[in-house]
Amino acid sequence: MKIGVNCLTLNDEYAGLGIYTVNLLNHLAKVTEHEFHIFSARPDIARELLSDSFSIEEIRMKDTRLSRTFAEQVAIPRKARKLELDVMFTPAFYMPLFTSCYSLVTIHDLIHKTYPSDVSIKTQLIMSLFLDQSIKRADRIIAVSDCTRRDISKYLGRTEGIDVIHEGLGNLISSKQVKPDYMGVSDRFALIVGSMMPRKNILGMLAAYHALKDKKGLKLVIVGHKGDAWPKVQKYVMDHNLSSEVIIGGYISDEELNWLYAHARMLLYCSFYEGFGFPPLEAMRNGVPVVASNRSSIPEIVGDAALLVEPDSIIQISMAIAKLDGDEPTRNQLIDAGRERAQMFSWEKTARQTEQLLKQIEEELSR
Repeated sequence: MKIGVNCLTLNDEYAGLGIYTVNLLNHLAKVTEHEFHIFSARPDIARELLSDSFSIEEIRMKDTRLSRTFAEQVAIPRKARKLELDVMFTPAFYMPLFTSCYSLVTIHDLIHKTYPSDVSIKTQLIMSLFLDQSIKRADRIIAVSDCTRRDISKYLGRTEGIDVIHEGLGNLISSKQVKPDYMGVSDRFALIVGSMMPRKNILGMLAAYHALKDKKGLKLVIVGHKGDAWPKVQKYVMDHNLSSEVIIGGYISDEELNWLYAHARMLLYCSFYEGFGFPPLEAMRNGVPVVASNRSSIPEIVGDAALLVEPDSIIQISMAIAKLDGDEPTRNQLIDAGRERAQMFSWEKTARQTEQLLKQIEEELSR
């Protein structure tokens, strides 16, 4: 089959969606014989990150919502018709709604329905139009977790044509480690990885860390984009004189993140809502024990290989931090369980399952 891939979300600061797109496509290239055409507004980045076996089709687009919508809904369908594509695959939410070929879209979460305070009114309206219509119109949907599949059914009423295919082990672009400038080699620290959005519960985890009666020199390192919750996090650190204990690194490179995983005492991942979530698996792969939320998709992903807590309980999170820092038998048990759990997820597995789905679609189209 000739398959087009909507890669307009791929840019030079790719996070969750970009990690999924790049790793899935590169591993698909190893197991598929289909012909792929990558639609990208940044062909330089697409060429750098993706397999040489893919054809890159440049889509001219400005960095505005209107330009992105035109590119997605008009420019891509035009090129798809010229290329006589069989399938249009959108790895990240918004698919071309009026494409003439079979449509496959990956839905990662329904934040605008489940946690609307995390997105602006404008973004809610855009998602309610384009994302909801993508879910309703797509011939087939990939949901990255059972949680996401249930949300699709609950909020949009669709139950058919949905395949649950878990994502892989997070970012595998580089194995190189680079120590961030603000870190000391001997630092003992708990790590938080995630953008500072309300649903990520950064402020709650920060408060739980502050509530520790005896930190024993344990610091807290927070890395990720400084989103809407950043002002409150910054104010909390200043108001409680935590600047010597809490390090806020902002957005960091893959190599720096690899270093942090290699040296972290634990990972805190106590979000209120996640459609999937890479950090727990990335931590487990690196032998880092995890304190995780007991909500949304997170228990589905971590299984019994993490300490599960109520994300809105400062006491539970604080007690879990103390336990993982001071209870060596529990640490060792979770480290072993985490490494075993991480082996259940891989981009090879995700690619094979996606290829099986593409074969089903090919058979459907040939009837």
